[in-house]
Amino acid sequence: MSDAFVQAVLAYSPKGFYLLNDAVGILIAKDSSGNGYDGAVNGGFAFGQPSLLKGSGLHSALDDGSSGYITLPAAMKPDGWSLFTVLAWFQLTSQSFGANARIASNGHTDSDSKGFQCMIPSNGASGQDGFTLGTTAGQDGVKFAQTVIAGTPHMYAATYDGSIIKLFLDASFQNSHAHTGTIIAGDTVINIGRGVPYNGDFFPGALGPMAFINAALNQAQLSTLNQLGLASNICGVRRRRWRHG
Repeated sequence: MSDAFVQAVLAYSPKGFYLLNDAVGILIAKDSSGNGYDGAVNGGFAFGQPSLLKGSGLHSALDDGSSGYITLPAAMKPDGWSLFTVLAWFQLTSQSFGANARIASNGHTDSDSKGFQCMIPSNGASGQDGFTLGTTAGQDGVKFAQTVIAGTPHMYAATYDGSIIKLFLDASFQNSHAHTGTIIAGDTVINIGRGVPYNGDFFPGALGPMAFINAALNQAQLSTLNQLGLASNICGVRRRRWRHG
């Protein structure tokens, strides 16, 4: 893999890393971390879509927003971690959607204080939860400070360092909240693109590279990754960077 963004993420030794660059018609989402945690594709989840990263040869996958999702193996879990980052590229198809669309989750954290939920609020609205986390100290969440705009690629990042939960959009800080403890096991395996407990809140749009990392990346590190995603980023080729916004 020659993509600079991919190499930068691999440097953080992700537990699971899903490029979602798999061949059209394949029902397996390959784990590129080297740990072998391949996911199983279900429903309306289509590979072979346009890349969400500028200058990248990676394709994305389109979730139909009503039935598409990926289930990850039981071994791909953050149970007991006190350091955690979820990183994902995405693009909403429409600004109008009624559910809190799940990027990834393994429980109904705000209800039972287990696992985690990474989500985009209904209609991309600001002031609503984007990340909830259940630990031995209970559950907590952080909200988006800005509206998430449809039709353009974004980099989502949620982090936890054992003392603070933080949420970022395109490496821009959204909110944080003090929290402690180690992550409690979720109700089920991690699902990409679906709210697990009630088989809903499917993601309405494209999903690109997604990583689960046993480390809390800081804003400077996230900014570097975001710029790699926005730039023409094939290694060994120096090209003009695109300005986001």
